[in-house]
Formats: sequence, structure tokens, C-alpha cells
Amino acid sequence: TREQNGKGAMSSMESTCHTTDEDQKVPQRQYAPADSRLPTKTPLLGLGCSSFSTFFSSPEEESLTVDTISKDHIAVQGWVETIRHAVLNRGINLLDTAPWYGHGISEITVGYALDTLLTDDDEHDDD
Repeated sequence: TREQNGKGAMSSMESTCHTTDEDQKVPQRQYAPADSRLPTKTPLLGLGCSSFSTFFSSPEEESLTVDTISKDHIAVQGWVETIRHAVLNRGINLLDTAPWYGHGISEITVGYALDTLLTDDDEHDDD
């Protein structure tokens, strides 16, 4: 049965449960003509990737460098999953990274995420 609040409206939890995947996507705007080799649309919002690094870490926490980063590191795995979620489930394809975000850690992390996304696409193409 539907649980309603005292005013007869659906609870926020119930309304959240009835959303579709498309409702969760970031709105897009036209970017290029359909016959262009460029993406035809771009999201109105991008994903800032400075937090996918040691950019905000204290000196005691900094254990990752461009020389020591690995796909197997627990933090890197979490960052990659977050990026994959943004791309696959929210339609975000604008990723903002820069060399000074963790002194290259963010760029490497974005590269790992893109690698898994492209690998997943290649595996599905073979089906």
C-alpha cells in the first residue's frame, strides 16, 4: 500500500523509488550538428575530479604518488567506481581533471576509469 504523509502526498522515499533511469540522467544540451564527428550533446554539468586524488589529503595520509598508484588500491577502486557511475548512470561525459589535482593522481585515476569503460564496451561489442 502507498504510505502517504498527512497532506496526502507520496513520501519522498516512495517518489524516489518510482523514478526511471532517464529521470536520473543529467540534462544535456545540443553541442554540435548531428552529422559532426564531435559529440552531439554535452551534459549541463560535469564531474570535478580533484577529489579522485590525494589533492585534499593531509601529508600523513598521502600514500599515493604517480609512481605508486595502482588499480588495486582501495581508494583508486572507489574513485573509478564513482566515475563509472557518473558516466553510465547519470550520463556525465565531461570530466574535469588537471595535472595539479594530486600531482597527476586524478589524471591517472580518470584514465583507469576510462580504460574500464572502454574495455566494458569492447566486451559488449563482441556479444
